[in-house]
Amino acid sequence: MTNAKLHIAPGLTLPVDAVTQTFAFLAKRGAGKTYTASVVAEEMLKAQLQICVVDPTDVWWGLRSSADGKAPGFPIIVMGGEHGDVPLEETAGETVARFLVEEGVPVVLSLKHLRKGAQVRFMTAFAEALYHYNRSPLHIFWDECDAHMPQRPFKEQQRLLGAGEDIVRRGRANGLGVSLISQRAAVVNKDVLTQTEVLVVLRTTGPQDIDAVQAWVKQHDVYDQASEMLASLPSLPIGEAWFWSPGWLDLFKRVSVRERTTFNSSRTPTVGERIIKPKAVAEVDLTRLAQRIAATIEKAKAEDPKELKKRIAQLEAEARKKPAPAPAAAVEDPKTFERRVERALAPILKEAEARDRQLRGLVDRLGTTMNRMVTLAGEGAAAANAVHEFLATPVASNGHGSANAGRLLGAEEHRGNPQSARRLSRALPERRPEATHAEAGRRDDHPSPLPRGEHAILTAVAQHPDGVTREQLTVLTGYKRSSRDTYLQRLGAAGLVTVNADGTISATPAGLDRLGTDFEPLPTGDELRAYWLNRLPLGEQTILRALTEAYPHGIDRGELSARTNYKRSSRDTYLQRLGARKLVTVDADSSVRASDILFD
Repeated sequence: MTNAKLHIAPGLTLPVDAVTQTFAFLAKRGAGKTYTASVVAEEMLKAQLQICVVDPTDVWWGLRSSADGKAPGFPIIVMGGEHGDVPLEETAGETVARFLVEEGVPVVLSLKHLRKGAQVRFMTAFAEALYHYNRSPLHIFWDECDAHMPQRPFKEQQRLLGAGEDIVRRGRANGLGVSLISQRAAVVNKDVLTQTEVLVVLRTTGPQDIDAVQAWVKQHDVYDQASEMLASLPSLPIGEAWFWSPGWLDLFKRVSVRERTTFNSSRTPTVGERIIKPKAVAEVDLTRLAQRIAATIEKAKAEDPKELKKRIAQLEAEARKKPAPAPAAAVEDPKTFERRVERALAPILKEAEARDRQLRGLVDRLGTTMNRMVTLAGEGAAAANAVHEFLATPVASNGHGSANAGRLLGAEEHRGNPQSARRLSRALPERRPEATHAEAGRRDDHPSPLPRGEHAILTAVAQHPDGVTREQLTVLTGYKRSSRDTYLQRLGAAGLVTVNADGTISATPAGLDRLGTDFEPLPTGDELRAYWLNRLPLGEQTILRALTEAYPHGIDRGELSARTNYKRSSRDTYLQRLGARKLVTVDADSSVRASDILFD
């Protein structure tokens, strides 16, 4: 029935897409907020749309009967409460959610019989499972929502508040719509309330509740329409409501809500009035539901204190009927037991001592080997320094390089290793006679390439003319602190980097020259922005793109997660990496903003 309309009041219809939209029904007690929401529920049921009513006050069961109670209403299953088709246990939250998702039937969840803590436990499991598993259109009418999503949640309510916020803010992608219904707008969590798309407000008199309505208005009033509505709220007649949808329907209208077609079970009886009970209710098929919740009922029965007491008494009676156990064997004398243990452990201790001596010998040999390795390493370092000196010194005019070889041999012999010096002399190639001073000068113009680690560090430093911190270098290059500081020490000794007054590190002119033509400075402005958006890893690229689209404004971290679908841990990791590259900044209100350098 995709072409159906939801007839709410004379001159007001809603499209069936309302099933996945978010509404807020706000009014003082008795002003008709539940009545108005019930009219919307009737229209959705007429259009064969699936709904679920969260009913903490047990007043929604009247949907099953006609307005006069003489004919059936809608075949909606009622779980829990005085009029329930089946009982509702606090442990059945996920089971009920899966039933709704897989069977696609409308349901009223009457929670009045559950204590507040039990309601929270049931609704937490229910809301989390529904958000996780649902994919078809389903609208939740959440009556007295302030009891589950309060402005100041207790510790046990925080998880349910998070699940409710997920449904309101992101549930549409999973086919979920929701109507939040409350007589105390002031105590409904504002992070949830202000995210609804449609405001339906009836008579409201409390100053704090009107202020809460204004919080929604401040979020959505782009055409300055609020004054007329706010002024009318304290004196608005019962049954009249403002429907305001600035984004979805571009609607701002005051209407008189039509009468219900089902039994008004939420009506407050007057003194002396005879309570009329419906004589006819719509039949529902409970076969599959009974099968699904059978295990839950058995579990609740097993945990019932009375049942547990019966079971304990039964077990005690059975224990008394069993014969007494045989007397225990005589206890062994302690000294006899000790000698027996010593004899059993003797061969094990002997083998352990032998293994201990063997291990000590291995440790001694390992120490000798390590000392030899240290000695050889020192000799190798000395030889490497001599080779480097040889290659860096211009060739003598005779072209044979004998002077260099002599210096190398002398250095090695001075270290007490003439054999190493002779081996090194044979290994060094003779210099070509054609090598002239001019050629040597050209080689000096193009010094040998830097080692990979030092080159990576120097390149990262050069890309940040204003200076870069050591921690940023770790993020930019991936080198741990020990390696990073070793490379910086070598670059500093060579005069290629310098430490600024604020502790940051910059490349010297000699460092930039050493990078040569292989180094390309970062572009500026639009080109710099395009450069990073094309080269960053996907996660950092997604975060940066969202921030550049919002520039010059910042984005709250929670909103940033909502825009990018990254959880807090991933989001903060990407922000840390972007911060190391100086691509994002944190404003005074802790919001995150794209760096100004991307737009200079």
